[in-house]
Amino acid sequence: MNDMISTKLNEILATNNFGLLAPHLIVSIGAVILMLVSVMSRNAFRNNAVLAIAILCAAFYFALPRDLAQTVTAFNSMVLKDFFSSVEILLFTLTGILVVLISHNYLKKRSTDIPEYYSLLLFAISGMMFMASSADLIMVYIGIEVLSVALYVMAAIDTKDINSTEAGIKYFLMSVFASAFLLFGIAFIYGSVGSTSFSAIKDFAMFNGFNSSHFLYAGVLLILAGMAFKISLAPFHLWTPDVYQGAPLSVTAFLSTGPKIAVFAFLFRFFYQFQNVQPYPELLQDIVVALAVITMIVGNLLALNQEDVKRMLAFSSVTHMGYVMTAFTTHSTEAVSSAMFYFTAYIFMNLGSFALLSVISRDNDKNLNVENFKGMAAKKPLLAFLFMIFLLSLAGIPPMIGFAAKFFIFSSVIHAHMYLLAIIGILNSAVSAYYYLRIIVNMYLKTQNEDTGNNFKEINFAVPEITVVAISFLAVIFLGLQPSFLIQWLSKIVI
Repeated sequence: MNDMISTKLNEILATNNFGLLAPHLIVSIGAVILMLVSVMSRNAFRNNAVLAIAILCAAFYFALPRDLAQTVTAFNSMVLKDFFSSVEILLFTLTGILVVLISHNYLKKRSTDIPEYYSLLLFAISGMMFMASSADLIMVYIGIEVLSVALYVMAAIDTKDINSTEAGIKYFLMSVFASAFLLFGIAFIYGSVGSTSFSAIKDFAMFNGFNSSHFLYAGVLLILAGMAFKISLAPFHLWTPDVYQGAPLSVTAFLSTGPKIAVFAFLFRFFYQFQNVQPYPELLQDIVVALAVITMIVGNLLALNQEDVKRMLAFSSVTHMGYVMTAFTTHSTEAVSSAMFYFTAYIFMNLGSFALLSVISRDNDKNLNVENFKGMAAKKPLLAFLFMIFLLSLAGIPPMIGFAAKFFIFSSVIHAHMYLLAIIGILNSAVSAYYYLRIIVNMYLKTQNEDTGNNFKEINFAVPEITVVAISFLAVIFLGLQPSFLIQWLSKIVI
């Protein structure tokens, strides 16, 4: 019996390249180690923060692409490693490092310094990694469920705040429906194709076409609906403002970046394999374009009148996902590199903003009202200046990175001759400037009411927040002025 087990284990080790999963295994095993440290260490919260950063740095190193043209598969072609997945994993680990730095002092200030928080964060990142490396729908589902379960708990981790508990419950309930859509879609596709492998689905569609199987068509649409929930595309976005506002700010920062990048990694890899299917399903293309347009418009309109900054940034994130969807509709390699550049930009300008908000926030984020930012420039000029830079970058004002990101996104749409979609995107970008400039006007041109405003004199930066803000600021300015080297590197991505 032992010989049989040993022989089988040797076969698995011989036929599967575990080195391909080095970043995934480092983060997954690291998450388990942090759980053990939480039990055994007296100062587990601080120790886990340091260990989490070390684990993510190690994963970042092993994710660095050595051969940009190489594609390697393993585990019966369920997992693959290529330049695209490597870039995605680099973005995930970068996001994780910045979120850990934002979280430490913020959660201590809220008396929510629960050591298991960092373990949950690593589990979520491992799920994102498996999504980006998946070549099979079963592996995608495993990755997205690992991610989602960790996010349920993270959103509700502040048990003393009823809003946090409500955010966790809402996210859980709505995610159940998204998972049901996804599972139904996978079941329909398996029933039609007889496999859940991306390559088998592609071959079936190329040989038979979409019109030959209504189950295949329905399965693809159901998967799109399930994923639209995860990235807050309208009309699947209704959970976003409540969850973002109720969850701890550091969790909101993570929710608004990493998971959405992971979902788009899957969408690009799965849907772009159908680009050469003839005839291409016009209904699917029309639905994707409609989702992009509706998402941009709805996100902007709902953000215009928001008084809570976290809620405003929630609707802002909806709009930003709409911008990326415009590129997604083009089915071009230029769109993929433009989207990866956009996500890089979004990580820095969004997490930079949240790092500043984590310093300003108090009383469970109840003071993060637009009106409470009046007079900030007079009392904290450096803080106001940094926040202004991040907001202008989110609005797409040159010379910040946000302008370059939107330029590349809309250029890919124009090059695909989708001029009306590009015009709609540009007009929405102009509209979005209003709610970003509204905060800037309050900081610089209005005076503070001492009874209702923030007491900015009590604000003090700590080293973790300074690190996040400094890295984000330098990236926003430098990559805004010199974006060419990064976009040229990303242009080598082939899906």
